[in-house]
Amino acid sequence: MFHGLLDEVENVAPEILRGEIPDSLPHFLSIHVGESDRIWVRRWPPEGMSSSRYYDVLEYDGSFVGTLVVPAPLLADPPPFFGDSFIAGVVMDPETDVHTVVVASFTFPIRAADP
Repeated sequence: MFHGLLDEVENVAPEILRGEIPDSLPHFLSIHVGESDRIWVRRWPPEGMSSSRYYDVLEYDGSFVGTLVVPAPLLADPPPFFGDSFIAGVVMDPETDVHTVVVASFTFPIRAADP
């Protein structure tokens, strides 16, 4: 629940300011382009997994490559870096406020060379 004045929040959609809350949420939360032009789509986590971040990875042509699950929320500042097959970002321990750089990665399927 949000406590405070809504008009003090930046980048709020006009519909929300008017009290027009949507009936459904978008299927994804954000889209990022990695260093190799792969597209990283952050989607909603499954129920009960709200502390994890799910990224579906697509090639620049839209073909699905795989999914990477980051087990902790990455801070927005500094923004995460999206590489070819990894995400590097900063997490904060909520109890100690200690910041740590983390790298989450996995091996994507090897693509055959073009003939």
